[in-house]
Formats: sequence, C-alpha cells, structure tokens
Amino acid sequence: MKIKLSLKIKTVIEYLLVVALYYVTGGAFSYVNYNMQIIVFFIISLLLCIYYKKYDFLRQKPFSIWIIMSLFILIVPLIFLDSVPTYIAIIMQLAIGMFCSSLILVKEFIRKYINIIVFFALVSLIGFLIGFIKPSVATLFPVTRIEDASVDYYNAGIYVFMLSKGYGTGVLSIAIRNAGICWEPGCYQCFLNIGLLFLLEKEKYNYQKFFYFKFFVLILTILTTVSTTGIIILIILLTVYFKEWSKNLRHGILLIPLIIIIILFIYSKTDLSEVIRYKISREFGSDKGFFDRISLSKISYLISNNGFFYLLGMSFSKWIEINESLWNSIIHSFLCLGVPFTIIHLIGYWNGSHLLSKKGWLLFMIMIMCASTETLFWRVFFNTFAFYGWTYYRNKNGLEIY
Repeated sequence: MKIKLSLKIKTVIEYLLVVALYYVTGGAFSYVNYNMQIIVFFIISLLLCIYYKKYDFLRQKPFSIWIIMSLFILIVPLIFLDSVPTYIAIIMQLAIGMFCSSLILVKEFIRKYINIIVFFALVSLIGFLIGFIKPSVATLFPVTRIEDASVDYYNAGIYVFMLSKGYGTGVLSIAIRNAGICWEPGCYQCFLNIGLLFLLEKEKYNYQKFFYFKFFVLILTILTTVSTTGIIILIILLTVYFKEWSKNLRHGILLIPLIIIIILFIYSKTDLSEVIRYKISREFGSDKGFFDRISLSKISYLISNNGFFYLLGMSFSKWIEINESLWNSIIHSFLCLGVPFTIIHLIGYWNGSHLLSKKGWLLFMIMIMCASTETLFWRVFFNTFAFYGWTYYRNKNGLEIY
C-alpha cells in the first residue's frame, strides 16, 4: 500500500515538474519576478533530487558539462564588469534542466508531456472561443502590463487573455491568435508541435489511446496560433509522419468535419484572411523580411568596430548599448554568452533530440527554428532536453546512462 502511494506521489511530482518547465519557459507569467521563479524552481528540484537520491549525475558527464558551461557564463560578467545575478540565473536554469533530466525518465517525460500539452491545448481552445464570444471576460483576471509589449496579459492561470494596446495599423489583432499561457503565439506553437511530434511516434512509446482525439486537438490549436513558423513545422510533421497518422485515420474521420466547421466559423467571424496575408507579406514579401526575422545579419556583431572578436561573448549590457532588435535567441547567445557556451549547448540539443525522438534531426530542427524566432534557447524546458542528451546514450539494448 505504501509503495503504491509513493509511486502515485512521485507521478504527481513528475507531472508538476513538467508543467513547471512549460510555465517557466513559455508562460507570459515569466515576465514577472522571473529570477525569483528560477530560484524557487532550482531549490525545489534540487531538494527532490536529494530526497529521491537522484544525484548520480554528480559522478557523470552532465555535472562536468554544467560546470564547464557555468564557467564560460561567469567569465563574461567578470571581463565586462556586468551585473552577475543575470548570469547566475542562467546557470541555475541549466541546473534545473540537469535536475529534471535526472528526476524524470525519458519515456515518462514524453508520456506526461503529451498529456499535459493536450490538456492545455484544450483549455486554450476554450479560452480562445470565449475571447470571441465575450472579450470582456478577460478583464475579470489580474493584468500584467509590459512596457515594450503590444498587448496586455490577463492571467486566468491556465490561460492568458491578450488584449491589444491599440498601437495602430500593422499590429496583428491578438483576439484572433491563440497563445495559450505563452507570451506570444509563436512561442506557444513550439510546445504544441513538439507534443505533436512525440504523439506521432506513438508506436515507439505504445501510446495509442485516444490518439486521433489528441492528434486533431493539437493540429487545431496550432492552426489557431496563426504562427508562420508553427504552420510550416506542422506541414513538415504531417508530411514526415504521414504513414503514422494516416494508416488508421478511419478511427478519427468523424473529427475532420468538426475541425472544418470550427475553422470556417473563425474565418467568418474575424479578418483572419487579412492577418494571414499580412504575415506572408511580412515574412516573405520583401528581400529582408524573413532574414530580419531570424536576425542572421546580427552575427556580424561578434566582431567589434575595432576588429575585436567576442569569442567569449560581449555581455548583455554591451548588447543593450548597441540597441538593435534581435529575435534569434541562438545568435543572442553567441553574442552575449560566447561561442564555446553556445556550441556546447547546441551539441546538447543535438544529443537530446536524437535521444527523445527516432527522427532526432527533425526535433533538433524544430527547436532551432523556434529558438531562432523566440527567446527560448537556454530556457529550462529545452535545457532538460539538452541534459537528457548528456545523461543518456542509445545502444542496442535501449537507453543507458553514461
């Protein structure tokens, strides 16, 4: 009896950890007291490792990698006399990824994440619908206002209503884009598409129950984000995994008309066609649109006007002085935290992708695409993926710890 209760408690803790990884990484709430959130998460995950005696990583590769990456991070504020707490927060985020990869087995992480993201997708669809019917409902919840953001966030806990500040033409109408709990629909689609990838590998993880219900919920939610990157990734996933989702489609055939009806309803009640045209024009309608979005040209700032190469990074304060917009968090990492740190983390991404997915190249591509348009590169959710790659390796017998 005690063993069963202990297992149930551990299952609940694992679910809460995965939810916390999602909230802290993508939540619009992360704008408020972010460093405090990281400190609390760090302490809790560390204590759980101690309680469950999951500290073998101290004698394994992950801890060595964490130490090396932490040293590269700390070098930057020491060289440029920058504020240290910001860099400490990044070190703690890496540690959280290491702790969570130790606490939750890979298979369990994937299974629980599918359940969690489908639940939040359903909630966001309901919240999205409420936003159409009665937008004033949003004002019943606490509001978070960010000076540089084009929207105000109304926090309903498991969903965030976003109302435009009315900056004029050229700003997308937030009312017709679903961002879930995230600060931006383009951020939300990343979590949805990763969940969809895991779901499409159902044969590997023997996770077929309610497959088509979850499948169509995720697809519909991705479409409601109206994210260019998200829809491109969705098309790639449906193409690559065509055999997996099409062979038993008869079991989910009744859901297709429902999805079509919902899409037509949204289309008829909004200026969605104008939004789509605007996004296509913005991303692909000019020579610089797409490349400005992923900020590839900003990598040139690695070399200063005096010819100095910022191999170890230029610091966050130096980049702020340059006063350039930068969407690509990978390039931001190269510029502010240095080449060695960023390359090590990219290797972790690569290793983790191949561990979590039988099509590791595809998961890696999704993470790179999303980190190239959103500030996600060294956030805790993706750090966990990276440290799975440093913790385990694959052989003929399955997954083994280094």
